[in-house]
Amino acid sequence: MTTKKSNEKIFARESSGLVKNFSSFDMLTFVLSFSLGSGILFFTVEIVGEYPGSIPIISLLIDLIPLFSAASVVYLLSLVLPKTGGQYVWISRILNPGLGYFINIVMWIGYCIIMGDVGYIGASFISSALTITAYVTHNLGIISLSKSFANPLADIIIAIVITVAFSLVSISGYKASKYAIYITFYLALLILIILDFNMLFSSSSQSSILWNHVFGGTSKSYGDIMSLSAAKGWTQKLIAPSLAASALASIPLVSSWSGFSHFSGWGVGEAKTPKRSMFMATFGAGLVGFTLMALTIYSYIHFYGLPFISRLEYVSSSVGLTPSIPLLGAVSISNIYILAIIASFIIVVFPMKDVFPSIIFQSRQLVAAALDRLLPEKLLYINKKGQPMIAQLITTIAIVISIIFVSPLLPLGVFVGSDLFTISLGLLQIFTSIAGILLPVKLPEVYKRAGKPINIEIGNIPLISILGVVSFSSWLFLLSESILGVLSSKVGLTVMPIVSAILGIVFLIYVGYIKKLQKEEGVDVSIIGAEIPPD
Repeated sequence: MTTKKSNEKIFARESSGLVKNFSSFDMLTFVLSFSLGSGILFFTVEIVGEYPGSIPIISLLIDLIPLFSAASVVYLLSLVLPKTGGQYVWISRILNPGLGYFINIVMWIGYCIIMGDVGYIGASFISSALTITAYVTHNLGIISLSKSFANPLADIIIAIVITVAFSLVSISGYKASKYAIYITFYLALLILIILDFNMLFSSSSQSSILWNHVFGGTSKSYGDIMSLSAAKGWTQKLIAPSLAASALASIPLVSSWSGFSHFSGWGVGEAKTPKRSMFMATFGAGLVGFTLMALTIYSYIHFYGLPFISRLEYVSSSVGLTPSIPLLGAVSISNIYILAIIASFIIVVFPMKDVFPSIIFQSRQLVAAALDRLLPEKLLYINKKGQPMIAQLITTIAIVISIIFVSPLLPLGVFVGSDLFTISLGLLQIFTSIAGILLPVKLPEVYKRAGKPINIEIGNIPLISILGVVSFSSWLFLLSESILGVLSSKVGLTVMPIVSAILGIVFLIYVGYIKKLQKEEGVDVSIIGAEIPPD
């Protein structure tokens, strides 16, 4: 490593000021809370219709390769350099500081936009939750109330209010944030598990009866869905098992629970015991996530059967129902009105609670770059509660702006946001993988003294390099498929120039900060990224 010159100030200060508060259970909870959101409620069901012949469980198993290989690299790198900002530090110190900065800020922007999207979607689902409640309770008058929430402006306001509330709690201190995340996540998770087990242990012969208990006498009855889907051309061929379809379905499904493969990296600098905490945040969260995803998929297939789910997907737009676990679960437990009503509203809570841990961990990305003086030093301000208040407020403001950006008020916003997020996540995973591959070469002394499991070798090849190659190959494929999907879409040629412009602006910001350090402060820019940042 390069030795710091006495007359040059590399870091904004000699400490980030953040306290190592996160326990192993905190890290596990924060990662799970972020990882399991709207995806487990919707994508697990939607792929049945969107990818005819796909077997959701097979798709889920395919996802294990890119997700667990990436999580393994994150785990090992976090033991080598358990620093605030995680991937920013690893990529900038092992590969290149400019590359680390570029991916860090692009990822931050991508996450802010996608969190705005998640917040808006959660608020917009209030209407869907009320609609499900109306049918479950046979009080169709509630539908008129649900329509009042089917309003973009109302959804924007609700999403902003909840996001700001989350931010205020996060600023108020570690304990308040921790318990708030625990409550919002575990209560919603408990309802999901109740629904899953109810469907799992109920007889499939009861599915049509309970469906008609809710929708009987309407155009959405079990018989109407069967006859309408047949009239529209549904055939048994649409559910004929296909390995190819399952492989294709694994691509969108991977985003439903990918958080454990990377999210914990940004918060590792505050983990009390990195080795144990990061194991829980990567492998632990991955195993729990896989179990919940598999349980959810198997439960609805057991109770309703693939043919009915496929038929429902086929005519969902015609009958005005969006297939989801809250819908299917509320129907299965419709004899218990109170529980069914509560179940309907996890459609709102599950997406929106993602914003909470994201504000906390995303702010650490800004802190890490500011510590290198590549963002304003004011972002390092730590309030009396030990929180990087300004970094969290900036992140909140970005998410609030994104809520408006992705709303129907700006039709292209949601496409730009989702595509930028997909590209930035792919880049993050790819270059984190490369950092893992090259760690033994670029930082040989650090690698050698790191100890096991970091320097385990198989046939003289470092384990971290092997895992990095698997992760790199998987995510390169996923990113390539995603970019091809964007370019072949109807809005692709419009969206990609906007995404490219955002990427270009981030690069120019980096160039501006480098010039500022070089000209105004006389810093040898070659040393930026050469030193390991302080805790």
